[in-house]
Amino acid sequence: MTKFRVLNLVTAFAIALGFAWVPNDSIAEPKVLAICGGSEGYAAHTSNGLFASKLGAQLIQKDGFSDSKIGLLMEKKGDKVEFDIAFINRGVTYRDADEGTVQLIKFNPQNQTFLFTSITNKHDNVRTYMFNLDKSSAKHVLWTDSQMGSSPRTRLMVANCD
Repeated sequence: MTKFRVLNLVTAFAIALGFAWVPNDSIAEPKVLAICGGSEGYAAHTSNGLFASKLGAQLIQKDGFSDSKIGLLMEKKGDKVEFDIAFINRGVTYRDADEGTVQLIKFNPQNQTFLFTSITNKHDNVRTYMFNLDKSSAKHVLWTDSQMGSSPRTRLMVANCD
């Protein structure tokens, strides 16, 4: 993918998230650290409100979001650095920080890996995200999503990142 095409994708993604992004490290605006494509993985559904004693095909199913995007955003606010995770699905943008809290648990500078938790009150979700942004390997995000409500489930997903 050419640098021009990547910058156009980043700019389009930034506009969809509602802010102007300029590729310049000195500007204190929200910065897109990663854009990840469609996610693939599995979902485990509960049975009568409890996980069955034997996990079977009825509980664990292939799942995914083929046309979705996940973005890792960073913004400097004074001495603080704040992160947000954006999820675009079917043209609708969800920002975890708008719906709850995003917490950086650990950053490993040696391999550029970030570990986050996100608790979103609006949808009763608890998520974990592990972004591997090391330039020497394939960039990706591994994420989980545990959701309560009418269809309680937990997902384990992976998506490649630019």
